[in-house]
Amino acid sequence: MEKGFHQTTMRDVAEACDMSPGALYRYVGSKGDILYLLLSRGADIDKEICNTNLDAANDIGWTEIMRGLLRKHMQIVHDAQDLFIFNYTEMRNLPRDYRHGLLEGAARVVAFYEKLLLRGVEAGEFEVEEPNVVAHNITVLCHAWAIRRWYLRKRYTLEEYIKKQTDYILKAIRGNPHRLAGSREDTGQRASTAIKIKQSS
Repeated sequence: MEKGFHQTTMRDVAEACDMSPGALYRYVGSKGDILYLLLSRGADIDKEICNTNLDAANDIGWTEIMRGLLRKHMQIVHDAQDLFIFNYTEMRNLPRDYRHGLLEGAARVVAFYEKLLLRGVEAGEFEVEEPNVVAHNITVLCHAWAIRRWYLRKRYTLEEYIKKQTDYILKAIRGNPHRLAGSREDTGQRASTAIKIKQSS
């Protein structure tokens, strides 16, 4: 789309495909159809992470499930980075009646992360107050390797980016392990607070 979506005609597309306009119309009915097919491909790739088997958490725990999922997601983004950038930049050009299915697919990815977070909270491994917000943040951080590549590639390799983002996310969702375990520092703080309350009463 060298001319941009709105300036490109079906005749332009047909010429680029070395087809006649009539032949092209046998497969698609409009530019919107073509854009939808391209964007759907990117959305389908992103949804691959939803096929991750969560049953393994019984053996390795939710932290390791999340660690593996983040690596898989960022690798997927890396392998199809041009498609992800295309999705981010061209979604606005998609006719409104085409968007529903694609947005549902994006919501599935977020819902999958949210489910994982909630299961981790139930198991006592994660401490997350707003799992839906955190799930959105995780998705964006995975996509950032593509949409911010103009800057990130100058500073990190893919492996470095995966490690840094994974460490950051796990630190954020695991909370304070010392507080959860009842550390000496936490016990001391509670005792100090109790003394102050007693003195003021």
